[in-house]
Amino acid sequence: MRSFLFSILLIISTTISIVYCDTNTTTTTESCLIVPCQDIQSICIVKGTNNFNCTLDSKDISINISELQSYLDSTNNMNVTQYQIQVSNHGQDILKRFQLKPLVPLKYSTTKTFWNIDIMPNGDLVLPNNKYINPGQTFNFGIILKDNGIKPKLSIKSLSY
Repeated sequence: MRSFLFSILLIISTTISIVYCDTNTTTTTESCLIVPCQDIQSICIVKGTNNFNCTLDSKDISINISELQSYLDSTNNMNVTQYQIQVSNHGQDILKRFQLKPLVPLKYSTTKTFWNIDIMPNGDLVLPNNKYINPGQTFNFGIILKDNGIKPKLSIKSLSY
């Protein structure tokens, strides 16, 4: 019986070690999604395939949110607001991926009221796979939210160059 329990503990210990090692040595461009920064204020930056780190500031990227219009959606009988979001690359490298975290959950007016952006199951907004932002360029996308009188706020969660 002791031998059996020892075997089970050894298997559990080995499994935990493998999972821990795998997630902390990931070096792909998905590193920030797999191993996010511990400090929720930090931005995970990936440059190339073997380099990712956490920082508190990214001067290379700016986000501008503009309210385009508010109106009554008569189909769904609700007030909605349409926003345009611009992500600008002020750096010297091509931005291949970004992940933006809403500071307050976004309440979309219907299931498909966003364009030119992908939304993760946790609500984060990510640059679509076939898009990138060259240095000096701006990427635009849009969302339509239930109107609650509060402009959405987004923080940068991760950037991949």
